Amino acid sequence: MTKFIQMFSRNLKIAMIVAFACVCVRPAMAEQAKTDPPPAKEAQTPPPAKESQPQSEKKIFEVIRLIRLRYSDADTMARVLDQSISGRGGLRIAIDKQKNSVILMGSEEQLQTAEELIRKLDSPGPNDKAPSSPVSIRIIWLVEGDQNAAAPADNLKDVVEELQHQGLVRLGQVAQTVVRSQYEGTFQISCSPLLENKPTTLTASGRILTGSKLQIRISATAANARLGADADQPGEKLINLDVNTVFKTNDYIVLAVAPIGKITSVFVIQITDSNP
Repeated sequence: MTKFIQMFSRNLKIAMIVAFACVCVRPAMAEQAKTDPPPAKEAQTPPPAKESQPQSEKKIFEVIRLIRLRYSDADTMARVLDQSISGRGGLRIAIDKQKNSVILMGSEEQLQTAEELIRKLDSPGPNDKAPSSPVSIRIIWLVEGDQNAAAPADNLKDVVEELQHQGLVRLGQVAQTVVRSQYEGTFQISCSPLLENKPTTLTASGRILTGSKLQIRISATAANARLGADADQPGEKLINLDVNTVFKTNDYIVLAVAPIGKITSVFVIQITDSNP
């Protein structure tokens, strides 16, 4: 019995020692758990950013184009284009009067729109001819006050009657001359008629433009009656006229009425499609 008690006492002591050790160890472990930092999470590498795709921008390049007109006037065409499409999109317009051309500056799309409009507007009228079409130019010099002048040609009857209504009742014909030219072409002509039985030189030069426009310069010079060193000098200038007008094919047009001393000169022109 005594031996059993001794063994129980010894086992109890061992159990108490073990229990005490467990109690001491647990707080230490808890303290260590507080002080030790949590393990760092493995850093995750972010996925590579997608490269932004540049948006394609439509570049607008300015184009310059010269369009030569066949029947229309460049100045008039430029005004129509300016009123119609120039204010929409920045189309710029200029003209070349010498070449009767329109100069367009803008994008290809703007130029295409302008060209379509020009093709519609630049069409022949009833009296318009294509460039290089042959024509005949007839210039007649009529006068009142020259008793030696011949009677006007029969085909001038309507013109003479109209001039008579304006007070020129005794008209005679000093000269008639014809030259061949073409649309958009220049011409020059001269003849040597007698005015009051005195030799003169009549010259005319000009240009026919699109749109049935005529530019003409007419001059008449008295022959030089001087002798000797002055014989080569030009004679007295009788007439010097610059006329800009429009015409209708086959019609007679009175270009000018000009006095020369006591004589009144009338210049008439006719442009036809026939050859001289």
